[in-house]
Amino acid sequence: MGLSRNKVAVPEGAATLAQAKAEEINARNNLSYTVIKSPVDGVASMSSYRVGALVNSSITTPLLTVSDDEEIYVYFSMTEQQILSLARQYGTMDKALEEMPEVELRLSDGGMYAHKGKIDAISGTTDTETGAITLRAVFPNPERCCVMEVRAPSSSLYVRKMFLSFLRKHIRNTRQSLCILSK
Repeated sequence: MGLSRNKVAVPEGAATLAQAKAEEINARNNLSYTVIKSPVDGVASMSSYRVGALVNSSITTPLLTVSDDEEIYVYFSMTEQQILSLARQYGTMDKALEEMPEVELRLSDGGMYAHKGKIDAISGTTDTETGAITLRAVFPNPERCCVMEVRAPSSSLYVRKMFLSFLRKHIRNTRQSLCILSK
């Protein structure tokens, strides 16, 4: 009797041990959910939750947002006519983007940003009310001293002034249309 009892006790003990190990894994997984890790380096926004607040996966407001701050994106507008003229001059918008000059950014305090940027994107849509198309210039941010995204009015954006100067060198106004002069 004692031997058969031991034969039964061994599998029961192994099952109990396996269950305890599974519970430990589950507990470690649950504990890992209490630590928040960002998949990217960058700047964290302010959290709208206080320490001790109960949060779970069903909350609709993010705990915080992490923004990659290696580059600054500056958005500004050009007229549809100016963009169309560039497309005609270079054949494609990709070629026009390649030929655009480096740009500079005037900061809100009036000073110039230390690094030059490059226009890297032109929106594919036109604002139906204004006829404007949004462009994006990218600036390196090695000191990580500036905000990541700027939506600047044209009056405070030196990028627009330099780009308009570039356009004036290559395009001549003739009444209602624009004519390409040279590269």
